[in-house]
Amino acid sequence: MKRHRILLSILMAMTVACMGCASDSDSKNDTLDTGAIIDSDSKNNALDTAINTVPSLAVVNTRLGSESNISLVNYTTGAVEKDLLDLEGACYLAQNGENIYIVDKVANKIIKWDYKTKIVVKDLSTGDATKPYAVCFASEAKAYATLNNVSYIFVFNPTTMEKIGEIDLSSLEAPDKKMQAYFCAIKDDKLFVTLRHNTKNADKESSLAVISVTDDTLMGEIPLQTDGVSGMGQDAIGGKPAWESDFSGDMYVSVVNSMTDPTDGDIEIVNDTDSDHPTTQTISSEADAGGSIAMWVFDTNHTGWAIIGVKPNYSLVRYDLSGVPTFTKAPVFQDRIYSYAMDCTQEGLLLVGSKDENDPGIWVYDTKNNYAPRFNTPLKVGLLPNRILILK
Repeated sequence: MKRHRILLSILMAMTVACMGCASDSDSKNDTLDTGAIIDSDSKNNALDTAINTVPSLAVVNTRLGSESNISLVNYTTGAVEKDLLDLEGACYLAQNGENIYIVDKVANKIIKWDYKTKIVVKDLSTGDATKPYAVCFASEAKAYATLNNVSYIFVFNPTTMEKIGEIDLSSLEAPDKKMQAYFCAIKDDKLFVTLRHNTKNADKESSLAVISVTDDTLMGEIPLQTDGVSGMGQDAIGGKPAWESDFSGDMYVSVVNSMTDPTDGDIEIVNDTDSDHPTTQTISSEADAGGSIAMWVFDTNHTGWAIIGVKPNYSLVRYDLSGVPTFTKAPVFQDRIYSYAMDCTQEGLLLVGSKDENDPGIWVYDTKNNYAPRFNTPLKVGLLPNRILILK
């Protein structure tokens, strides 16, 4: 009887395996692509498995010329599903709970996208010519979108995808009224927003707007030590690892100014964020860092990786902003085209996008193993990688 049970178990396992093989051949996973070291037999169900378990999945915004799209990547197995959602331009990606939010600046809308079903749940227009840039989430019922072409913050409910208010920033405008809001972060019940004014206007320089998350009122403005905070330096407000829900440590601001000048920007720390009058202090010049910071990610409150350089040569750099800041070039991804597609995992994997048209895709580096690449070639994601978001 025992032997009969064993044989029956084996037959059942073989039957399930065969059923899985049949479903693989009929499914849409024949669109999956991969790096060179992953064999074709093992990759077929890799992406669907990641979608069900989440920890090895990243969303990629791809772009080439006027074309833009969304791909999904399993960075453990190398499986990729490409061209899942046509977009109109470069996008900002964010996650809140189980949902992905895609900010399409060209289309003037925020898209709530279900990565499991790969369908748009709902999209929300921010208004014609408003040019939304980034989003921050205060709760399941309230989120903020920065707008690049008007002087207010767009407030919406990310669950229902309905507009619920505006926060007027017109009192912070320079006389020429050319003010642009780019990035945002929430800390100590305050929303901090980077503001850049017309760089030829000597009456007004870059600053941080400070807004109460409790009642959505403008509390004030923090002048930055250096002018030129902009969208060229992605995620200019840093200090919180992506997998942390709360901004518990120091807050930093990267001021790039001109991407072609490696000495005109700085890195600043925001002091006393829990007070009514926060200030900033320069802790490093661009010259000390080695050039303009195109993109940075944090794995602790004060350490992480950045793409630093000056056009056309950028390099992957490991930084530590505690004490006297240090910047050390990594043994990989040196003298490349700058990348805005970068994110890291809690386990030490670093995903970096290559825009080299001869060898494009997403590199996956194991930073705890001397940056050994997980795959022999970058993972092909369709168009050139433009932004990347690792799912929590």
